Amino acid sequence: KDLKKAFGYNKAKLLRHWQHHGIKEKRIACRHCCPGKAVINGKKLSKKARAARRKAAAARKKARAAKRKAMLKARAAKRKAYLKARAAKLRALRKKRAAARKAKRAASRAARRAGLKALRAKRARQKKARAARIKALRKKRAAQ
Repeated sequence: KDLKKAFGYNKAKLLRHWQHHGIKEKRIACRHCCPGKAVINGKKLSKKARAARRKAAAARKKARAAKRKAMLKARAAKRKAYLKARAAKLRALRKKRAAARKAKRAASRAARRAGLKALRAKRARQKKARAARIKALRKKRAAQ
């Protein structure tokens, strides 16, 4: 961070700083700003060692990519399972609501039928009572 703050992305300044200070501190130069100048313990690496380092870096990169791919695959599987469970839950809820509506309609129909039946019975009683009153009235008139 301190180098980035001091030099930014200026490769020439970074290389010069590494040559003056980094080598003494036995720091490893990065492959971006100073290719071919990687040093460990103040000694320049051989081509073979640099190739081995590149190969190891490529293997690490490949392993990270595989790990990420596996993580994404697991995340997708988890999401798919969640969506499947959610869909099943919603289907069950819809089914339950439909059954409730059906029961409510049936109860409403039954209540209506019962109400109609009670109304018919009431009308029949009223008709019977009216007929009895008329009969009594006629009897009373006939007796006069």
